[in-house]
Amino acid sequence: MLIALALSLALLGEQPETVMITLHAKPGAEQALADVLARHYATARRLNLLAPDAPHVTLGSADGADKRDFVEIMTWRDAEIPDHAPKEILAIWQEMNALVEPRGGQPGLTITEMVPLERAQ
Repeated sequence: MLIALALSLALLGEQPETVMITLHAKPGAEQALADVLARHYATARRLNLLAPDAPHVTLGSADGADKRDFVEIMTWRDAEIPDHAPKEILAIWQEMNALVEPRGGQPGLTITEMVPLERAQ
């Protein structure tokens, strides 16, 4: 069964998916959220869930005096991975959700699929 699954994936090819994750930290949870984001990326790398050599960036910005937003851009090795994430990643996602709050009419955490732009030559 595993051999058939591996062969099917090899024949179909993986379809990387770049995502932008926007998170609105709860006041006082900024450092905890930054730590969870770092652990999320390290865990995804260790589990071979991310596209090798794909750019990764995590940014933080001030949104008012005591509110902070984070943006993380990363590329899953295959677009199906988030839908079938391992338990270790699911646990980290629960932690993330506990550290964010809705803001400006948006949920505390949003995920947007992104595509690279081609550069003019």
